[in-house]
Amino acid sequence: MLSFLGLSNIPIYLLLAGAVVGAYLVWSNLVAENAILKDTVKVLENGLEQQEQVISNITQEIQQVQEASELIQNENKKVLQDSLVLQQKLSRRIETLAEKKPKLIQNRINKGTKDSNRCLEIASGSALTIQEKNAKKPSEYNSICPSIANPNYTD
Repeated sequence: MLSFLGLSNIPIYLLLAGAVVGAYLVWSNLVAENAILKDTVKVLENGLEQQEQVISNITQEIQQVQEASELIQNENKKVLQDSLVLQQKLSRRIETLAEKKPKLIQNRINKGTKDSNRCLEIASGSALTIQEKNAKKPSEYNSICPSIANPNYTD
């Protein structure tokens, strides 16, 4: 029976058996690596989907911020225009009043200038006067900067 198999062929059979076992091991290793790579691909695809969703959300938020910014800019333009119109009206009113009652306007301008200068002094570190500390009535307050010139001031 050994002659049928041939003793001289045993090294060849061992080589074939080793090659089959080696091929099986390589194949099973490749199958395991393939499974790991498939899992890795799934994780990467999920990560990519999440990144795309985040990018989409950020893009929407940027668009909303831009729209809100445009609305604010438009409102600011309207307020500025209204302010200019009011400034022109007030200027005309003061001119008319100055023509009719120049002494009144002169006294108001002088008081405003005096109060403005006092605000600058206080902001520069000057101490409050006794009158400023004791002011209780709105007529006694510095109307230009009442919150810093009058410690008793309330809105």
